Amino acid sequence: TTTLQSIVFPEIAKQINSNYVDIHDYINWTNVKNHYFENVTNIEGKIPKRFIISNELLFSYSWEFLFIERSLEIMKKNFQPDTIILITIRNPLDLLNSIYIEKCIHEMRGLSPQDFFYKSNSCIEKKGRFNKYFNLNNFSYLKLINLYKSYFHTVKVVKFENIEFLNEIYKIFNNKNEKLISTYTNTNKSIKSKNTIKLYLKIYRI
Repeated sequence: TTTLQSIVFPEIAKQINSNYVDIHDYINWTNVKNHYFENVTNIEGKIPKRFIISNELLFSYSWEFLFIERSLEIMKKNFQPDTIILITIRNPLDLLNSIYIEKCIHEMRGLSPQDFFYKSNSCIEKKGRFNKYFNLNNFSYLKLINLYKSYFHTVKVVKFENIEFLNEIYKIFNNKNEKLISTYTNTNKSIKSKNTIKLYLKIYRI
């Protein structure tokens, strides 16, 4: 788990009298193939009214933008439009470089960037390649943001490179709105524990 998931957001939940929710307590992990909530409807009605949820696979399976439309449809079945979205974006080159380093350098797989990254419209081609390669198709922060704006009433965007990144997150979590989903693409050694931080979906209702 990242520092944000294991320390920052649980602490924020305490400060605003909310609940940091571990989604593993509400789903059957063994049946999950592509998305945590793929076999669930209205998870919002099963968790505490005041909540924060954070997990990278809520944004898209394996962090690939190829699946963002499908992931959003699943999210729409589980959260109301008045849930607030916080999208924290990182420089795309830094993000992809970090993904490559984690998957190919840290795991000692020895693939070149040219071999690791590929682009395809086909989900079928993805079979057998999960966690081995990275599909660049559909990679667009703008498209991701607009997708969430098409359903959720409030979508906020924060740049991870901004030195006030954590302060901005604290401000958003301390507003008076009922609930928020936060999504972000980050990998930064200064605020990580064991794993790199990529794209997460955080949901909270206060």
